[in-house]
Amino acid sequence: MAHMQNSKHILLDFGESLSDIAVVEKEPKVEGRSMTMFLAEKR
Repeated sequence: MAHMQNSKHILLDFGESLSDIAVVEKEPKVEGRSMTMFLAEKR
């Protein structure tokens, strides 16, 4: 919980690295102690 900004940065970098094959549907979001981000295949 102390490093949420670092975790968000890691997820955003991951989504950016997959930008040629995927698109971010939902930005990183904190739910309790978990952080989630939704990616979808590019068509």
